[in-house]
Amino acid sequence: MTTRAPFACNGVLSIRQSREVQRLAVRLFMLRTEMEQQTASKESSTNGFNHQGNMEAVLFQHMIHELLGVQPEATAKPLPDSDTHLEQTIAYMEQYYGQTITRNKLASIARLSPWYYSTSFQQRYGMSPMTYLNEVRLRRAKEQLVIGKLPVRDIADQCGFRDESYFRRRFKASVGVTPLRFAGQKRERIADMSYAYVPHLLALQVAPYAAMVNEERDVHRRPYHASITVPLPRQRQMTEALWEHNMKLLASAAPSVILCDDGKERMPYRQQLEQIAPCLYVPWKQLDWRSQLRQVAEYVHHESTASLWLERYEQSIHAARQQLERTVAGDSIMLLRITGKQLAVYGRRNVGAVLYDDLQLHCPYDIDTIEVERIVELDFIEQTDPQHLLLVIDQESISIAHWERIRQDERWLELTAVRTGQVHRLSEMPWLEYSPLAHQWIAERLPSILQSSYPS
Repeated sequence: MTTRAPFACNGVLSIRQSREVQRLAVRLFMLRTEMEQQTASKESSTNGFNHQGNMEAVLFQHMIHELLGVQPEATAKPLPDSDTHLEQTIAYMEQYYGQTITRNKLASIARLSPWYYSTSFQQRYGMSPMTYLNEVRLRRAKEQLVIGKLPVRDIADQCGFRDESYFRRRFKASVGVTPLRFAGQKRERIADMSYAYVPHLLALQVAPYAAMVNEERDVHRRPYHASITVPLPRQRQMTEALWEHNMKLLASAAPSVILCDDGKERMPYRQQLEQIAPCLYVPWKQLDWRSQLRQVAEYVHHESTASLWLERYEQSIHAARQQLERTVAGDSIMLLRITGKQLAVYGRRNVGAVLYDDLQLHCPYDIDTIEVERIVELDFIEQTDPQHLLLVIDQESISIAHWERIRQDERWLELTAVRTGQVHRLSEMPWLEYSPLAHQWIAERLPSILQSSYPS
């Protein structure tokens, strides 16, 4: 029977592992040399020898731990650097903070010895791994206390504190007040770091204290801009410099709570945001806009306002549907976007939610196969041949130039909507926004738009 060695007999180590093994080997050699010299000169005492012998054992175990990371040459892959290893443990803490997590578990994830892991973590982040874990747990506890749906003992347990008394002591030492006192505080300074959820707050008659604003694009939001105390500049393409600028403004504003979505662009700033104030996250793709509105309402304790708003919205949708039945009947309607050198159409998300679900207009293609939008060719428009075209052209030179080429194309000129004057030029916002205010705005104006004829 062939026995398998506990670790590869040959292989490769990462650069960090190689350096660490070399350092440990040198220390072991020097320690052994010193012990032999002391023994030869009879200068060592029994206690001293035991101390050095223990140190030798510790160093040897540390080196063995590093050697366990060797990978056979045939399958060896370069390991990430030490910072990447540490970041992996942080990601683990952020995801599994409610579970029992030990330093040894984190060290194994980082592929480091517990001692070396703790030392590296302390040097990189200025605190021990377990202190960092407690900070994560306390941030999550603050978020749950703001929402206010669970008793303190359940929040403590869900956030990884098995002893409620210990949780209360740690919370007060960190925050300055007890969990109950924190939960009962008024939070009038609501910041919104999600461009998508500003209209949700506005629909609930809650003016965000700080929020991202784009004066040029936000046609339907302009009446509300004056009510935002700290406007944070927003561009279509957010640069790193602009994000950093907004983070500084937000920190100076000192909000009491921050509303966020789970968009990837905000993930690099998540830790910074959570250092400023408790963050409440509303999923973007997992929820439809009605569910998003209700969750935002729950976070700011305006559930009844959300129910009333949705009730009135359904009334306006019913009225718009009756008008459209008299004007467009069963005509097919497509919203087409020209963005750069591409053409895009929409499914049941974004504008499709209000056009095809709420207003029940006829779509000339299968919307159930489209998650949000689909890039298409002009041949697709020709084949589906909608009777009404809602046209959105991005206001960039490349998009406008592409539109000029399309409008000269014979396939475009032969479209039914083009020949009958049913091509309607629209602004990008609010037509492409997925929000309560945008959909209400569309429902109120679409019937009169489709009654008119425009030259293409």
